[in-house]
Amino acid sequence: LARRTQTRVRLGLTVRDHDIDYDALGSLSVELGDHSQPTASPSLFAATSWGPFIVGAAYYEPRAFEIQFPAPSFGQPTDDVTRLFPHRYSGIDFSMRARELRAGAAVRVAEWLAFGLTMGAQHLNLRESRYLWPGFSGRDGLANPSRDISVLLDAARLIPSLGMGLLLAPPTVPVEFTIAATGRQGRALEGSIHATAAQPTSPGLGDGRGSARLELPSEVAMSIGMRVAIERVAVETGVVLRAQEASGEQLQWSIQDLTIADSSGLDVELGTVPSQWVQRSHLTALLAAEAEVISEFLWVTTGYRYQQAASPEEYLAPTTASLGGHTFALGTEVYVGGVTATIGYSRSVVDDVRRTTGQTMLVNPFDGGTQVIGNGDYDRADDRLGISMEWAWDEGLLP
Repeated sequence: LARRTQTRVRLGLTVRDHDIDYDALGSLSVELGDHSQPTASPSLFAATSWGPFIVGAAYYEPRAFEIQFPAPSFGQPTDDVTRLFPHRYSGIDFSMRARELRAGAAVRVAEWLAFGLTMGAQHLNLRESRYLWPGFSGRDGLANPSRDISVLLDAARLIPSLGMGLLLAPPTVPVEFTIAATGRQGRALEGSIHATAAQPTSPGLGDGRGSARLELPSEVAMSIGMRVAIERVAVETGVVLRAQEASGEQLQWSIQDLTIADSSGLDVELGTVPSQWVQRSHLTALLAAEAEVISEFLWVTTGYRYQQAASPEEYLAPTTASLGGHTFALGTEVYVGGVTATIGYSRSVVDDVRRTTGQTMLVNPFDGGTQVIGNGDYDRADDRLGISMEWAWDEGLLP
């Protein structure tokens, strides 16, 4: 905000295509891939000056994706289920959409120093589907699909956040420095669980409905950056640390009012279900360069990002594996009479990850036997395409 006092309005659209491939260790099935469609996220930003202050507001979607793997059909032969769907206990479907409104203000407290504050409110919706195995290994055979049940968990919550930043721009040198931090308070997502039988021989579920709650930890994102601009070329670099309150710990859904009934007459209340979403603190390093190819008309930008894996290897799941890796980007910006049009594309790639040991376990509400799940080969590539239009006026609209 502090860099420009103009009144600006920007409209944008980002299309994301997340692609994960998974091959279970010891499985005779073919490699499994994501079947979900790309997601589109709009954004809107506006800013203007108000006396010594520059104020702005934005709507954007910092998280918007879905990963969907194939699922068995009801009553499908158990041999086919075992062979074709080895991932079913680790995760079938996962989607997360965060819609955020953020407002902020910045002020130049000195010729070389600016300070800013932001406040935000994010509506976060999380939805995940997986299979459980309520059976007894001595009677049924461990992980026999004849006992499978499918659960769908869906929850949402409005989460506040607060951020602040400093811009240091010494007037005698073409270098700028930034320091910023944004915090999101931990909140419990509230929602529901819906369980359905996967086979005619699956345990009884009553109406199969109950309430679900997922406690999200607090998170802080801290960043430092530097920009060097010399004539018609500018270079930027920065580092971002995302620190999790419960770094690398598996989150648990708390379940109420869902009873599972075995044919032997034994009933059990489903109390908890581990979430597929496990995150840990991680670093991201960024580098970008832009050049003015045609004076006051066309800029070309290229960028690179390295990100540490956000998902701990021992908790990798097919639908949520965040493997980090390398991102390469290219974009152009055209400026004509106060209107700026931008288009950019990026692709993220990562070396294959083979998980041979882990701590994710088969969920068995009857405590009749369990085993490690999720071991296998993971591969991920993400593509993003972004476009935006910005209109700018020289004077602020506010007095």
